[in-house]
Amino acid sequence: TVHHLLTMTPGWAWDIQTDYWRLIGSDDWARLTLSLPVIAEPGTVYTYNSGGSHILSIILSEVTGRDTADYAQEKLFDPLGIPRPVWQQSPQGEASGGFGLELTPRDMAKLAELYLNDGRWEDRQIVPAAYVREAISFQSDGDATGGARYGYQWWVTDATGYHAAFALEFGGQYVSIVPELDLTVVIAAGFEDPPATFGPPRPVIESVIIPGEAP
Repeated sequence: TVHHLLTMTPGWAWDIQTDYWRLIGSDDWARLTLSLPVIAEPGTVYTYNSGGSHILSIILSEVTGRDTADYAQEKLFDPLGIPRPVWQQSPQGEASGGFGLELTPRDMAKLAELYLNDGRWEDRQIVPAAYVREAISFQSDGDATGGARYGYQWWVTDATGYHAAFALEFGGQYVSIVPELDLTVVIAAGFEDPPATFGPPRPVIESVIIPGEAP
């Protein structure tokens, strides 16, 4: 179901060390993902899976009848004042659902503020508040990839004594929100070639920034 894809619990076999590279090297990302064997009951086992996130993009496009990038620009980016970003595509021309979106730190911060404020931007509700609350709440166990539990495409943690949600991408790109402290943290790290899978900013956020903001 869509819920299984949002929480990365579809039950597909997926090796985080090798299958991402196999995915982007294939000539059809959706076909490869949907051909994976099911090795666990959906909803029971978390496995970080970029292919599943790409399937979400395809579903959105099918439901809206529009390219995901075009739909997102109208419904999300334009209201936030974010210029059309570079967005990686699959060999079939589908907007990638799990990676390849190039945003400035300011634009990343706008998305964080949107979620910090229950999906509201200025005087407009961009994302339903109920969805935002579910997205940054515990939905599945997560794994060592993010070292935290998982919501809907967000990691969630209470490691500092405050509930926080964060997005984590290649090379140490972080978007973190702490609603109780009204705090947004964005870190954009430089890429290596090839990029390191993850970088060190989260310990800095949790050991320095959040305690420094706490009353």
